Amino acid sequence: MRNPRPFDSWELAVPALPARSRLYSLAPIGVGTAFVEGLTSYVSRLAAAHSVSVGNLVGRELSDNGPGPLPLVHPSKRLQNGRSLFHGFAGASYSLNGAGDSPRLWIEVLEAKTCRRELRVLTLLPFEEILPDTKLFRKRRAWCPDCFRGWRKGGDHLYDPLLWSLRPVSFCPLHRQPLQERCPWCNRGSRPLASFTRPGHCSRCQRWLGVRSRDEASESALDQHQMRHAYWVATALGELLEATPRVPEGLMRAAFRKNLRGLVDRFAAGNATAFAQGLSISYSILDGWLNGKSAASLDGLLQLSENLNIAPINLITPGSALRNVDVKQIEKLMHDGPGHRRRFPNGAEIRRVLQEASKQVPPPPLTRLAHKLGFQDASRLYQIDAKLCRLIAKNYREFADSYWWRQPGAQPICTIEEMRDALEAALAADDPPSTKHLSRGLGYADDRLMRNRFPDLCVAVGAKRRKWKASLPARIRPTIEKALAEDPPPSLMQIAKRVGIGTLKALKKYYPNLQQKVASRQAAFRRARDRQRRMALEKALTENPAPCLANVAKRLRISKATLSSGFYNLCEAIGERYRMGFTTARVRD
Repeated sequence: MRNPRPFDSWELAVPALPARSRLYSLAPIGVGTAFVEGLTSYVSRLAAAHSVSVGNLVGRELSDNGPGPLPLVHPSKRLQNGRSLFHGFAGASYSLNGAGDSPRLWIEVLEAKTCRRELRVLTLLPFEEILPDTKLFRKRRAWCPDCFRGWRKGGDHLYDPLLWSLRPVSFCPLHRQPLQERCPWCNRGSRPLASFTRPGHCSRCQRWLGVRSRDEASESALDQHQMRHAYWVATALGELLEATPRVPEGLMRAAFRKNLRGLVDRFAAGNATAFAQGLSISYSILDGWLNGKSAASLDGLLQLSENLNIAPINLITPGSALRNVDVKQIEKLMHDGPGHRRRFPNGAEIRRVLQEASKQVPPPPLTRLAHKLGFQDASRLYQIDAKLCRLIAKNYREFADSYWWRQPGAQPICTIEEMRDALEAALAADDPPSTKHLSRGLGYADDRLMRNRFPDLCVAVGAKRRKWKASLPARIRPTIEKALAEDPPPSLMQIAKRVGIGTLKALKKYYPNLQQKVASRQAAFRRARDRQRRMALEKALTENPAPCLANVAKRLRISKATLSSGFYNLCEAIGERYRMGFTTARVRD
């Protein structure tokens, strides 16, 4: 008997289908490389893939069907001048490739439309905590014609890398040629993302950009030093963008501070001032980085990286700076660089100097030792060996000739009679100064000597000063009330100067509610002023002949820009009425 022939079994369950995207799920180009695509380029390629303009894609599809209107899309413009079908997109700058709420909203919309989840790496959002969103990008679109020509010849996609949008990059690291910003055909610049932007083509004349302009190439010719610097900048920032998918987000700022502190301790013995001088950078900027008070600007990060010969990515990666540093080059720069003043000692040398100073007769002061070693004060010496520093300070105090006033023939700072006269004059004054202020005026650092010699007078001066300060609020109240009644009301600092108080802190101490009163008074003044301006503009709309906006602004003694910023619709109506009346008059003539 024959065996029955088996039949294949079919799975009748419906397979799970992945979510479908409304737009093409276009894959970004160059992720994980130095030539990663920018978000502005991705939007233009997405528009070209759907055979629509960038303006229609952004204004009609991305903005209308997203969670809300995108930045740089103005729906109100669709109703102006009868253009009900206008998409409302006016163009975007390279800030779309940066960090902040605007790029984050664009990415949210694009990822929802394309079902892509890696569009964040097309911007500088991964570096948001280390690079502030200011002065990162150039204002106009830039490109390398040789790259466009090579990509089209090889059948590759045309796009604009994120590297080209960065303001410090003026050089193509592949072809070692300057980037261009003007079209070789129409000789005009263009926005990074305009209504008719196409990859590899001018958004104004729509012609091919893979041709290098001879005039621009000759004008931007660089010498060898400039070429090396431009190539280094492009390569360093390319390495930064290449590491975007694997950067440790949330740890970069702390890693930068730790790496920088390690470099300062290693090559300047912990002296941040000496480190800044050796690298010829601003100490205030370096101190802000070390304390975490300020983020590293792109130019500052590049300058620090170039001086240390460390790639920027190594400065913001945990534990990477000291492993990739050229020790001999940095030590040479510290000892012989343009900002060098003196050799910076290490801990062993400082301890040896302190040991020798503890045995010297006469003993030297610690401040002199610190200056000799290259430090501004003795804090670094106490960090190395506090016990030796205290011994040196004790020897200096106990030595008879250590202070100049202990030396034979030394003249006193002031006589006892002068000190008594100053206290009696202060006691007779209506607003007596403090004893500390009197002592500093006589040449002393504090008022200890004055209190030891004339304790009764000092107590009397202090009591009178306390009484004067207690009566201060009642005496200055009329001045403050008079200032609050003025139009326009003065600021807090102006009120403080009138009543003779030097700081806002002291003024707020006596009148804690003054700031709120001034703010409410200023708000009421602004409301009344705006009400008068509105009435003046409404009256100008009824005048015949129609006045121009410049004359109306001149009557109100403000500029047209200020007037338009507060009353845009009324100013537009006045301008339109003036133009219509002027046109009618010309036709009659």
